[in-house]
Amino acid sequence: MTHVLMIARSYPTEQYKTHGIFEADYAHGLAKAGIKVSFIALDMRSFLRKRPFGVRVSKEGEINLYRIDWPIGNLPKGIYYPIVYKALKKMYNRVVKEQGKPDLLHAVFTDYAYLAALLKKETGIPLYVCEPNSHINQKVIEPSLKEAARIAYNTADVVQAVSPRFQTKLKEEFGVDTVNIPILPSLGTFHYSNEPPAKKIVSTGRLTKEKGMFELVDAFIRFRKETPEYVFHIFGGGDAHNELEQKIRAATMEDCIFLRGIVDRQVIAKEYEDAQFFALCSHHETFGLSYIEAWASGLPVLATRCGGPEHLFRDENGRYVPVGDTDAIYEAMNEMATTVFNRAHIAQWAHQEFSEEKIIGDIIEQYNRILKKGECQ
Repeated sequence: MTHVLMIARSYPTEQYKTHGIFEADYAHGLAKAGIKVSFIALDMRSFLRKRPFGVRVSKEGEINLYRIDWPIGNLPKGIYYPIVYKALKKMYNRVVKEQGKPDLLHAVFTDYAYLAALLKKETGIPLYVCEPNSHINQKVIEPSLKEAARIAYNTADVVQAVSPRFQTKLKEEFGVDTVNIPILPSLGTFHYSNEPPAKKIVSTGRLTKEKGMFELVDAFIRFRKETPEYVFHIFGGGDAHNELEQKIRAATMEDCIFLRGIVDRQVIAKEYEDAQFFALCSHHETFGLSYIEAWASGLPVLATRCGGPEHLFRDENGRYVPVGDTDAIYEAMNEMATTVFNRAHIAQWAHQEFSEEKIIGDIIEQYNRILKKGECQ
């Protein structure tokens, strides 16, 4: 049995339900497919993210979870990386002692790919990198992050880009050849319902300016004045929560725009059942997991040309508009409110196109290619 060591920023908890959720979904999908998965969660967020500090080891389903919580916060990369690498080595040594030496390293996101690259250089274990970091998909990449990415990609045996547009970006920016495999969505919770759509728009994403939440709220305020029967539910947390709340209050829209916070997927899926459409107008995305979850629920999607999801859009599953264009968002809201979409067809397409079996199968195919290459050397 192939033993994979996943290196990640965290693993979801009851308190922080979405932190590390991409990585956890991959890990559980791999374990279900017969891969032995050990999972190192390096949660280095500050004291403000209250949680038990220190080392914890547990069994999460079939995953061997090793998590280390050191509250070092957002230090300069030159200080941050050596500290976190020390934590990684501490947990790696314990994994080897208790689970055996892994056959492969699998890292998700730039910082952890860089740390895994250091571990590969020290141990000789092959490295698979999945890169969904939207900060890499910007016109100007922060220099220390760009250097970490360059080292990680050049050290990795395989780099997974999560969309064709992002694949092109990585080639142009770093000269790296990648495989295009989408982020693994957890679609078991999201299904089409025969519920008649209510006059309700939904959104899920971080409450930040880069997620386009301010343009989205501004467009809805204008849209609502002309269609007063509509409400807007926004799921997620972030630094812009208070500012958005003030904007909603200033527009006296508290009774129709609801900031719902971070909730379980089950809650979001339930709200999607009778929504009319989904909207998220990010400034940059590498893929757009929230769009897939919405489509899997049968919802048409309003999004932006933000570098990740463009290849997925058709007239029959939604609309996409220029980044930051509030007028275009408003016009698209009006169009989508009056268009009849085949919601059952949208859901069927999403579940087929982004099935766990298909995506995990593609990843395991890359694993096998790496391991076979190693045997031939």
